[in-house]
Amino acid sequence: MRIVLALGAAIAIPAYGVSGPANIQEYPGAWCRYGSLPVPDDLASPFSSHETLNYTLAVFYVLPTDVPYDENAYQRVIQATMHVRAWYQCATGGMTWDLEYPEVVDVYYADQTREYYVENGSWWGSLLGEMSSKGLPIWAPGIATVLWVHGAGWWAGAAWGCEGNCGIALLGIELFPELNNPEYSDGECPGGVGVAAWPCTPEGAYAHEIGHILQLPHPSDPYGNHSIMATHWNFPDHAPLSDSPWGFLTTELQSICSNQFMCEGVGLFQHYPDCDVVNLPPAGSQPDANFSVSIEHQTATFTNSSNDNVRNYWTFGDGNVGFELNPVYSYTQVGDYEVSLRVSNSSAMMDCHQSMVAIQTVVPTITPTGTPTPTPTATATYTPTPSPTPSPTPTETPTSIPTPTLTPSPTITPTSFPSVELVVSGEAFSPGDRITVGVRAAIPIWAAFDAYIMADTPAGIFSIMLDGRIVSGIRPAARDVKRLDAPFEMTVLRELPCPASIRGTTTLYLVTTSAGRLPTVGRLEDLRFDTPDLITIDRKAIAVRAAGSAAAASPRSRIDTCLKGTVVRQQCPV
Repeated sequence: MRIVLALGAAIAIPAYGVSGPANIQEYPGAWCRYGSLPVPDDLASPFSSHETLNYTLAVFYVLPTDVPYDENAYQRVIQATMHVRAWYQCATGGMTWDLEYPEVVDVYYADQTREYYVENGSWWGSLLGEMSSKGLPIWAPGIATVLWVHGAGWWAGAAWGCEGNCGIALLGIELFPELNNPEYSDGECPGGVGVAAWPCTPEGAYAHEIGHILQLPHPSDPYGNHSIMATHWNFPDHAPLSDSPWGFLTTELQSICSNQFMCEGVGLFQHYPDCDVVNLPPAGSQPDANFSVSIEHQTATFTNSSNDNVRNYWTFGDGNVGFELNPVYSYTQVGDYEVSLRVSNSSAMMDCHQSMVAIQTVVPTITPTGTPTPTPTATATYTPTPSPTPSPTPTETPTSIPTPTLTPSPTITPTSFPSVELVVSGEAFSPGDRITVGVRAAIPIWAAFDAYIMADTPAGIFSIMLDGRIVSGIRPAARDVKRLDAPFEMTVLRELPCPASIRGTTTLYLVTTSAGRLPTVGRLEDLRFDTPDLITIDRKAIAVRAAGSAAAASPRSRIDTCLKGTVVRQQCPV
């Protein structure tokens, strides 16, 4: 049962006994509007065609005509998006949202004033139709859309549609305490943390509203106060004893695990590795998480001895995550790291085991340089031979270069020159400029290899697929290629509009590795020619300049349909 207050737009407040904020009657308009928002009844069935749905999260920073662009607000929405995705991954035991846009957040300059949207459908009734008419993903099958509207005050609400295959969440920028404008929100943020901070609890509201897109209602059972779908102000770790443990209920996890928007294997930086294991209400027996570890220098080999585990989620204590059963992980710095293994069973019950890993030495990998030479300027250079089978007879080398004591295999020899290289259409760009990226090989590779084309941007790490798609995280553009004959050239990105969100320096990487082997480094910048399992590497730095005015500083980027972010469907549960 819900109590409905008539305050312009209907506001649904669950009545299951959660105490709620003390100032709820002072700011009733800030409560979640889920359950009272209209959804078009003529939405096309997502399965009316043979279109493959990508299931991504599209995030917009929306500006009415009379609200100026604020770079701090734009960056804050990016930060909140990354934090909420990380929390979802921890709270679900390894599942989270994949992003629609490589720049994380797109900017939409609306057609009307703030007053117009307030008076015409209280934002929801007019803004959504306007954006939809321009071809933006509003009620688009396979896309969950989040609108962070500057000037919407403490507005927060969401609804799902398309038979559960699309949804919209709308929130006001003023939920961020540092960005609150009383002229828009009609109030001052109270300060404090947890429930004392409500309604200015932006990340909690964000995670709560996109939970509604996953068809999660406000819980009505006795355990409701333990759920973000009821007490979102507890995000991420402010739950009082009465609400602990806190996160997702077991019944909610059972629904989430079968929702196609949730994907496994998404690489990100984990901001919240210690989120609670809730297991309420109990759903049968709990799995048993356990592991052991052996350490050699900076490399930790983990052996998973858990029971009843259908999903394994590792956090390695340095922000990185893993999903393998028995991962091997290399650290980049000496230190003590708290490693967590979170396992789930088929009933969505969960267990977590933590252990400290002490890395006392980090030994650099040294490539053999051959017999020492009295000439200090001479260095050994290895060039792949044109045959895939090395000759057992030592090859003749110039007298000025020493003969190595071991002749390395040409199939895995790293090259110290750009024999396999990136080709970029420029070195400096402004927002909106067109970027073209290609790859070129001047030497053959006669062994099975994987190829990665990656962009390390201020907005995160993204991978470029050979068909032009851009996906978040690190994923191979080509896998298990048996051989590559030279010369070879290919364009992978053609005239992509430069996103404003990557202003600063972005480094592009083209890396080939032995098939099935991903170099274990903590950061892309740590990749070197002597990194184990690496065959070739080339990197190019590009600069994205700021535009000349604030209004133009972050233009609405237009990513062609073929470049929309996506995920490999096999990695997402159906």
